[in-house]
Amino acid sequence: MAAQPEPSKVGRHLLRHELTDHVRAAAAAELGCDATAAGHALWQLRKQALRDTFERVYGVPTASGNNDWLRGKLLQGGAWRLMGRGTVAV
Repeated sequence: MAAQPEPSKVGRHLLRHELTDHVRAAAAAELGCDATAAGHALWQLRKQALRDTFERVYGVPTASGNNDWLRGKLLQGGAWRLMGRGTVAV
C-alpha cells in the first residue's frame, strides 16, 4: 500500500493559537494594558524570554526562532499589532 501524503500545513498556523478570553487575560497579565509599553517591553526580550512569555500567554510551548513572529503573536493576544521596531497600534 502506498504511503498517504501528509495533509497540507498551509494556513494551519493561523488556527493553532486561538485568541480566547484566557489568552487575552494572560497577555494583559504579562504585558500590561498599555500598548506602547508592551511593544517596548517585547522589543527588549531575547528569543528564549519571548518563547517563555509565549508559553505563559498561550499555554503551549513553541519552538519558533522567529522573534518578529513571537512578538506579533504576543501582541495579538493583547489585541495589538506590531507596526515596526517597538511601535504598536491598537
